[in-house]
Amino acid sequence: MKSIDNKFETIIKGKIDQFELPYDHTDWLAFEKMLPKVAPSASAFSTFGKIASLITAAAVVATLAIFYFQPQSNNTSISQNSETIQNIETQTPGSPQPENSITPATINDRSNASKVEEKTASNKISNKIETEQTRNATKIEVSPEAKDETTENNRKVKETVTIPVDLPNAEFQISTLSACALSGITFIPVEISKKRIYLWSFGDGSISTSASPVHSYKVAGRYTISLEVKDSKSGNSAQWEFPDQIIINPKPDASFTSTREVNKFSFNATSSDFVVNKWQITDKQFINMGLISYSFQKSGIYPILHICENQEACTDTVFQELQVEIEHPFLMPNAFSPNGDGYNDFFGPNSDCCADYQFKMFIFNSTGNLLFESNSPDDKWNGLISGYNKMAEPGVYVYKVITTDKYGNTQIKQGSIYLKND
Repeated sequence: MKSIDNKFETIIKGKIDQFELPYDHTDWLAFEKMLPKVAPSASAFSTFGKIASLITAAAVVATLAIFYFQPQSNNTSISQNSETIQNIETQTPGSPQPENSITPATINDRSNASKVEEKTASNKISNKIETEQTRNATKIEVSPEAKDETTENNRKVKETVTIPVDLPNAEFQISTLSACALSGITFIPVEISKKRIYLWSFGDGSISTSASPVHSYKVAGRYTISLEVKDSKSGNSAQWEFPDQIIINPKPDASFTSTREVNKFSFNATSSDFVVNKWQITDKQFINMGLISYSFQKSGIYPILHICENQEACTDTVFQELQVEIEHPFLMPNAFSPNGDGYNDFFGPNSDCCADYQFKMFIFNSTGNLLFESNSPDDKWNGLISGYNKMAEPGVYVYKVITTDKYGNTQIKQGSIYLKND
């Protein structure tokens, strides 16, 4: 019987060595003392008890080894194996054997089967340990903070990529590519926005910050236009240039002079570099006339317009306002001698005056008293004081003559006369 015990002990030791656990016989003996004591009524049963105790010990050691190497997820199966071992340990001889109880007849079969099962379990444990180690080696744990930071960075990168870039457009259009000096040219950008800042350069030293400026050139030539457009928020800018594309043609120089003879005016063109000239006076036009004579019918202010044009179809205009006072051309003497000698005895306008005018004449003394009044140019003053039939004293007197023509022009002429008595 002792040889059987030694053989079984050798088997158990071999199984334990397969799990790479150190074997200490002293610890084993101490563990054996802790096993429950069995009744000594039958030697066979005593031997069976020892075998059962050894199997129980081996199962406990194997369970501890499996628990040591397996993850926590296998705790349930280990617990179940422990319950089985406890059931086997607590059975007594003569008690009813459970369906899975161990008998002496089946120990050898169980021993052979357990070899295969333990080897398979060992391989599974080894494979599971290697798999778990590989999984732990390749698995990268990412903290929630790192995940949030990565997500935020990805979002920022995505936003940066998807934000549209607001690039200004500096292209523009011009109302005309050929113009005359001093003519206004309109510059129109293709993009007009309050968010944009515009800087125009016209090539003649002039600039503008208007969105769509109007510019005129004083000197003939070719000019380069450039525009810089900047976004007020992002600072992005664009520039476009139009080199030597605007042609400015010279203008003629319009001018004239005027002269007057009574109510007749003469206008003489003194313009230069022109092929065509035009005049406009009141509602009348005159073309290609260097000298024009014109008589006005009423007093007033009249615009005189002179336009000349050169070969490039450029024009120049000169404008003047002419103050016109219609004159009634008659003469008044400055002295007379009403002595009855038949020579220079009356005072009044000359004989060719005022046939077509309304006429009034007044004679005053030095104190402003009215001495004579006439409503006809033929009714002249003979030196007598009206109402008194008395000759005025020699001396200086004042006259006032008012005439009105058919156009409503009124003229007032006044002066002094000397009355002689010799």
